[in-house]
Amino acid sequence: MDRRTSTMKPLPSTIIASALALIAGCETPIDADSRGPAHAVKQVSDTPAFVVPGGPDTSSDKASDFFDDAPTASDPYLAAVNTHVCVLSYIGGNFNGDDEYTNSGQSIINWPDYNYWRLYWRAGTSSARGICTNWNNFLVPSGGIKQVSEGLDITAGGNSNDSITGNGWKGDAITFLAGVNGEIQSNSTYAQIAQATTVGARSVLKVSTDEGASLDFTFLTGFSQSIFAGVPQAQLVRLIGHNTNWGWLRGDVTWTGTTWEFSVNTASGFSSVLMANVNSGICGFTRVAGNFDGAEERVRIEQSGNQWRLGAWAHAGKTVYAKARCMAYDQR
Repeated sequence: MDRRTSTMKPLPSTIIASALALIAGCETPIDADSRGPAHAVKQVSDTPAFVVPGGPDTSSDKASDFFDDAPTASDPYLAAVNTHVCVLSYIGGNFNGDDEYTNSGQSIINWPDYNYWRLYWRAGTSSARGICTNWNNFLVPSGGIKQVSEGLDITAGGNSNDSITGNGWKGDAITFLAGVNGEIQSNSTYAQIAQATTVGARSVLKVSTDEGASLDFTFLTGFSQSIFAGVPQAQLVRLIGHNTNWGWLRGDVTWTGTTWEFSVNTASGFSSVLMANVNSGICGFTRVAGNFDGAEERVRIEQSGNQWRLGAWAHAGKTVYAKARCMAYDQR
């Protein structure tokens, strides 16, 4: 049986209502006729939006259970939140429009209603995909729990440079980009995550936009999600990284000499980098920027053999940028 049908999906009529709810949630107090920066913040809650029931999984000799999927107009849903956690794995299309609701790009993963992960995109303009991994893939110590935040979204924009930050969960959790909505036309217009380096500090979502002309209103909304597996405040989240001397390692962001954040850009053409083994962890975006002008411009996290791969594609003369981190399944 398809893993995505493990619980009943929302009816088509509720899909429309959910889409309208997201649009309403993206509204901001920005005045398109303003001549300066303006921004809005929807802060993340410290209360977990969902806690996975049941105790820790102590198995360590199993292959991971995951799938990679794309949405359709009739079925934008991926998996139930009580069985899977899903991350955005594809951002692409035309992010070159000033209108928030009709001609700007949108690639978002979220579950605002019905406890079901779903993707949002703008048909004919942009695309999205998601990777969903079974909560049972995560290994936690005795007393450990697994949970996901309700998410954070912040908007930067106006007719001049604008930059804004918002706090995610603390450093014992991983924070990924969950989406972008708006205009992305340079390396200076971006959404990115700064992962916390202590268990008490918070990871930070930052959204920045380039200066716009007097009649060129520019805006960008960034979305983030935080995932936790373990004993609260016991240790920094365990990542999968690469060390030139020791190969692939499981450790935390403070370990020196190890690449914990992987980076690609298309300045010299197609760009890709291999990341964690698919049975060792799940990877998510931590930065996206560049000249997203059409279907050729895209960044993606996908399986390549036994590893996750971060890739970037663009039409000649266009440069897109992306970064990603990998959260280890074994958080013991």
